[in-house]
Amino acid sequence: MSANNPADETTNANSAVQIVPTGLGSTLVGNDYRVRYDVWMNVNGPLPAGGGGSTEAFMVAVGWNGGNPIEIGTENGTYLTITGEGGSSTDVRTFTNDGFNILGINAGPSNNTADEYYHGIFPGGIDVSALPVQGGVDEQSGVTSPGQMAFAWHDIRVDVVGDSVSFYVDDLLIASDPDADRTGSIALGYGDYFSSESDAPQWSFGLVDNLRVETIPEPSTVTFLAGFLACGLLRRRR
Repeated sequence: MSANNPADETTNANSAVQIVPTGLGSTLVGNDYRVRYDVWMNVNGPLPAGGGGSTEAFMVAVGWNGGNPIEIGTENGTYLTITGEGGSSTDVRTFTNDGFNILGINAGPSNNTADEYYHGIFPGGIDVSALPVQGGVDEQSGVTSPGQMAFAWHDIRVDVVGDSVSFYVDDLLIASDPDADRTGSIALGYGDYFSSESDAPQWSFGLVDNLRVETIPEPSTVTFLAGFLACGLLRRRR
């Protein structure tokens, strides 16, 4: 996915693209569920600063009902965005029907590169010049800094339990909304917060793989299964 790429007869602008899977009603309606997928954020170099217009973000949402497109500044449902190269003063953003980064949504620090909260999952130190295909091509060079999530695969997880929505990256809690509007589908996306266009759009994109959507079992079911397995092990030992 890519956004805000220069083309003939277009105007640079903040923009976004989203993917909305269909046929999930039986999984989402009336159930607690989990969305999980892998994401790769690519950035136009050189790193760590990035080239012109390099600050773009991946997006994930629940409760998207089709009323509005998910764009930067247009809210529908509950969703999270994180930049690939940490180039914004607010790299982590949450959006809901009520607005942007509203009170009531518990989020970690908002600046990836400045806050050590993210450095365990985004340690940096990736030599872009050594990457296959793009390393050393154009301005694809330099080394990523701690807090930059680009140039590595990361696990995205969204847990929807009751009215609560929690967003995780590599099992680190990024944000949670205890009173979310969950009516609607899920959406994955990629956006550009700013109107400036990438100076090398061929290297400004996000990749999504291994999308899974599954119901979260009731606690009683988990307890029953755990007891059943323990009983089975006990019998085997005897």
